[in-house]
Amino acid sequence: MGSGKSALNSAEWMPQRIDLQVASMNALNRNIRQLQLQANLVGSAWQGKVQAQELAGDFNYQPAKGTESALIMARLSHLNVPENTTTDRDPWLDSGTPDYPTLDVLVQELEVRGKKLGLLELKAKNQIRSDGSREWNLNHLAIQNEDAVFSAQGRWQKTPAAPRGQTQMDFKLTVK
Repeated sequence: MGSGKSALNSAEWMPQRIDLQVASMNALNRNIRQLQLQANLVGSAWQGKVQAQELAGDFNYQPAKGTESALIMARLSHLNVPENTTTDRDPWLDSGTPDYPTLDVLVQELEVRGKKLGLLELKAKNQIRSDGSREWNLNHLAIQNEDAVFSAQGRWQKTPAAPRGQTQMDFKLTVK
């Protein structure tokens, strides 16, 4: 601006609070029903609560800063991952070299496609490799129920040699 006044910065236009109620919506080709979301902007992070038939709990979202990926921290009482509403692959798997967020997730009751799996703990971090490609490190994955304990760590990456992605994982399954 030539008048000497500084331009309004985008933070001045950022909402400070979000209250959302939706009867039904589609996210990543999955239906979410009776969604209620409340979130507050605290500094540059969003903190809030989510309630729906498919999930419920608290979350914190911190946007990416510099070379650090965004962070999603969630503590959920339940998460039901329904069937994909299309026969297509999930779109985020084909999105170039994605900048997936760092995840720190705890779910008390995980259900996937109608199968109750139990407690889920997930910690994963996105990193840039020395060749410039991205690698999503699965630092800790655990699923526990009364019948078994599954734990794993590994990584997922896209490279010119594996453009659809390559997964390497070490896991342990203990059946009771």
